[in-house]
Amino acid sequence: MPSPQFNTFVAGHILTASEMNSYLMKQSVIVCDSSADYPGSPVEGMVIFDKALNRGLFYTGAAWLPSFGSMPGCKALLSTTMSNTANGADIPVALDDTDAWDTDAFHDPASNNTKITIPTGLGGRYIIVGKISWESDSTARRTARIKLNDTSSYGFTASSAETGTHGVLTTAEIELVATDYVELIGQQNTGGTLDITGGDLSVRWVSGPDPD
Repeated sequence: MPSPQFNTFVAGHILTASEMNSYLMKQSVIVCDSSADYPGSPVEGMVIFDKALNRGLFYTGAAWLPSFGSMPGCKALLSTTMSNTANGADIPVALDDTDAWDTDAFHDPASNNTKITIPTGLGGRYIIVGKISWESDSTARRTARIKLNDTSSYGFTASSAETGTHGVLTTAEIELVATDYVELIGQQNTGGTLDITGGDLSVRWVSGPDPD
């Protein structure tokens, strides 16, 4: 039997329990104080608003996914210059500053601070943007890339030799699952050591997982 979509009620019509549950309760936006108040038996397509998260969510039939409002994500920052990075070495940027924003505990500046980790229940497609600021050097190149789970690399960007402090920007769109983590990796091949003077890495949820 098809799910009820819309009904025009006429004067004198007596609402039944079935109509209340289908046309009204299952198709309204339910306001919840927190996840403890979510409907116990949700149906596919149901929409709620979580006041604690300031976020709307919809039910896929298997899980609640973000829909509108405050979308999940994080922007982590480097505050302390990373001095004397070695020539040719992969350098994970230590994102040790207070996060610019972090909606769902993606990142801890004090522990494993090179990593932004996807929380439980927030798998999906993410836009990831990283930037590394390098000190001045007139030789060779500096690079930035995004690394997933210390294995796969995305968004490789390189700058040519320049004088003056300059930034290298990298970006990628990646489908991630819970416990996946991303890092911002810098590398330089000037032949000597070089400082990383600044950096940041952000992730922002843009959609749920792609269908199989």
